[in-house]
Amino acid sequence: MLLMAVALFSIKAQAQWAVFDASNLAQTIKLVGEAAEQSRILGDTYDELKKANQMISEVSSKLKQVSLISEVMQEQVALMGRASNLIMNLNMNAGDNYDVVSAFKKQTDQIIKMNNANVEFLKTFLTDGLNMSDGERLQLALNIREETKRRDDELKSLESRAQATIDVLKLYDKMASQRK
Repeated sequence: MLLMAVALFSIKAQAQWAVFDASNLAQTIKLVGEAAEQSRILGDTYDELKKANQMISEVSSKLKQVSLISEVMQEQVALMGRASNLIMNLNMNAGDNYDVVSAFKKQTDQIIKMNNANVEFLKTFLTDGLNMSDGERLQLALNIREETKRRDDELKSLESRAQATIDVLKLYDKMASQRK
């Protein structure tokens, strides 16, 4: 009976032997080694991308500065063209009023002479600009732009006064010819 009681209450035991597969371990070690190598390559690639990004940022900054200087130079050319057009307009439309033409030409020449300082600043930028920091170059370009705007505003005012004077002179000439 004891045997039956033991048989009834006994738990069936199952055992599993630990299986060691050398080829599976070798494959796992190989995969871990490859993953470590890929991780190192990715780290190196990340570092190279950071360097490339830094270089692109520096080039972008330089291109922005070159673009700004190009714009300032174009503004200088436009200012000189407007001054030239003003003188031609005066010569063509002021008639025999040489004193008036001379006075406006003198004022235009004064604006051009003051603007020559901007041209000198541009020369400095182009020659010594490599020795300047980015901030110094930017500040110089902004100063040139500000001075050019000031000269341009003066020239616009002069153009407006010149046109008003030409209109008055034409009206005066028209009235004088009607009296005759």
